[in-house]
Amino acid sequence: MPRGGIPPEVADEILYLVQDDTKTLLSCCRASKGLCARAQPILYRRLDIFWLSDRITTPFCLDRASGQLLDTLYTRPAIASMCTDLRIWWREKAPGDLLRLRTEPTVEAIRELFECLPNLSRFQLGWACHRHRLAGTQLERSVVEVLQAWTGWPDLRILIVPRLHDGLLRFVIGRPELVDLRATTAKAEHALPAGIVPPFRLRRLEVGHQLQNHIFRIGTSTSQETLQRLTVPFDTDLSVELEPFHNLRHLCLEFSSYREHNLGECHEWLERIKAFMKADSRISTLAFSHARDSPRSNRIRTVRSALPRNLETLILYPWPMLAEDALKCIEVGMSQQNLWPSSLRKIVWTPESTDGSWTEEEIQLVRDKCLEHGIADVYFPRFPDWCTGDEDY
Repeated sequence: MPRGGIPPEVADEILYLVQDDTKTLLSCCRASKGLCARAQPILYRRLDIFWLSDRITTPFCLDRASGQLLDTLYTRPAIASMCTDLRIWWREKAPGDLLRLRTEPTVEAIRELFECLPNLSRFQLGWACHRHRLAGTQLERSVVEVLQAWTGWPDLRILIVPRLHDGLLRFVIGRPELVDLRATTAKAEHALPAGIVPPFRLRRLEVGHQLQNHIFRIGTSTSQETLQRLTVPFDTDLSVELEPFHNLRHLCLEFSSYREHNLGECHEWLERIKAFMKADSRISTLAFSHARDSPRSNRIRTVRSALPRNLETLILYPWPMLAEDALKCIEVGMSQQNLWPSSLRKIVWTPESTDGSWTEEEIQLVRDKCLEHGIADVYFPRFPDWCTGDEDY
C-alpha cells in the first residue's frame, strides 16, 4: 500500500466485508497493485464451475463464464494456486444461457482441471436445480473416474458428493485430513477390504437418504470424540448407532425415504426416535427434514413428543405442514405436557403446506404463540431457498 494510504489491516477488514461481492472485488483488483494483491486471494478462493444440458441425458456443455474462468486458471498458475474451494455444478440449460461448445466434461477435461488446482481443501460436486439429480450423468461418471485414481489434494478437509460408492469410498479412506463428509447416499456394492480403519476424525457427517450401517461404523470408527454434526436417515437406529458419540451436538433426521417403507416399519422407527429423544441430553440443535409433500400425522406427532433435554434450537425445514398443526405442536409441547425443554429458544418453521404458503396472519399467529412460551428467535424461511446450515470447518 502507498505511504499514507489505508493501513493493510483496515484494507483486509474492508475486503472481508465484501468477500461475496464479485464486482467490488474485481474493482479493487483494478484500483491498485496493493489492493489487487489482497483482493485476488479472496476472489479466487472459491470457484464455481457450471456444466449445462437441456436434459439429464443430453450432452453437457460448459457455461461460457465458467469457460473464461478456466482459461484464467490454465494460463495463470499463480491464480490457480489461490483456490482452496472448488464446486462443480450441473444445472438444466435455460433460454439465453451462453455456452462454450465442444467442452463436455470428459475424464481428460476433469483431470486437467484438478491438476491445475493443487491446494484444494474443499471439493463439492452437485446440482444447482431441485427437480433433477446428478446420479449417472456424464459429469458424475467423469469426476468419479478421476477421483478413483487421484492422489493430489493432501489438505482436503471437506468432500461433498451425490453418492458414496465403491470407488469413492476408497478415495475417502485415503484422505487423513478429512473432517467433513456429505453425500446423499452411502452404499457399497462390494465389501471393503478387511481391516480398513479410516485415519480421519470427522466433525461433520451427512448422509440423508440411504446409509448402510457397516459403512457408517467403519467411517466413524475413529471419530467418536470429534463428531459434532450428523445427518442420517430417519430409519437409523439412533440409540445404538449414536451412543458412542459423546460430543454430538447437532442432529438432523432426514425423512425423504419415508414413503419407500410400509407404515408398520415407519411406525416402529418413529417410536424409536421418540424414545431416543426423550433420553438424550447431548443434542442442542435438532432438525427434521422432509422434502416431499407434507408430513403425515404420525410424523407431526413425532415433533410433539419429548425433545432432547438440553435442546436449544429446533429446525423443521424443509418440513411443510399446516399452520394449525404448528400451533398445536407448540401448545402440546410447551403447555399441556411440557414435552419441549425450557432451554428451547429458537425454532425454524417451513411456512408451506400442500395447500400453499402460510398467510401473513398465520405466520404472525405462530410467531406470537412461540413468544408466549418464551421462544424469542422464530424464523420462517421461504422454501426452498434455505438450508439447515452449511458452515464449514
